Order: sequence, then structure tokens, then C-alpha cells
Amino acid sequence: MKYGAFLPCIGPLARGDVVDNIRTTAQTAEALGFDSIWTADHIVTPLHIASKYPYTANGQFPLDPKEPLLDPLTTLSFAAACTSKIRLGTAVLVLPHRNALVTAKTVATLDVRQMVESS
Repeated sequence: MKYGAFLPCIGPLARGDVVDNIRTTAQTAEALGFDSIWTADHIVTPLHIASKYPYTANGQFPLDPKEPLLDPLTTLSFAAACTSKIRLGTAVLVLPHRNALVTAKTVATLDVRQMVESS
């Protein structure tokens, strides 16, 4: 079985010494033998959502729009620089809100480390 860890890219751990929080989480996950580290994405979280969210018991969207939510590809790039073998991933990447060419270039650049590991 493979295990992954979610990087502190949202909420209280995405405030304060966020650089240390990300570095520590990534390096600790790698040292403990985790297979991967993950982030998530939302470019914009509306203040009010009228529709019911289907994945929570109360129907409320689980993210507070006032909480920080770091960019996933930037977060993974930093985590990649702090680690050497752990795999990188996004649980969600909202592609329609991103420039396709810039996103492709960013992901291809991030993937260089994983390609080097495989060879």
C-alpha cells in the first residue's frame, strides 16, 4: 500500500512560517517513507455559494474563502526543491481557470525531477 501526505497549503498552516511548514511536512513525509505529497487547487472561492455542496453532510462548501489557499504548482515546486525522491501530485487542479500553455510548461518543468529519478 502507498501513502501520501497533504502539504499545508490551506488554512492555519498556510499562514505564518508557511515556508518552514511546507519544507518540514515534505521532508518528514519523505523521511518516513511516504510515497507522495499532495496539494489542491481553487483559484477563487466565492464568499457565498447558493447551491448545496454534495460532499458534506450540511451541504456547505468546506473551504473558508477568507483562509489562504496557496497555488498548488508553486507549492509543489518548492516541495520538490526540499526533497529528492517523493512523488508529487495535485488532488485537484482547476484547469479551466488556468492558461493551458503556461500550465503545461509549469507541469512539464516540475516533472523534470521525476523524470530524472526514473532514469
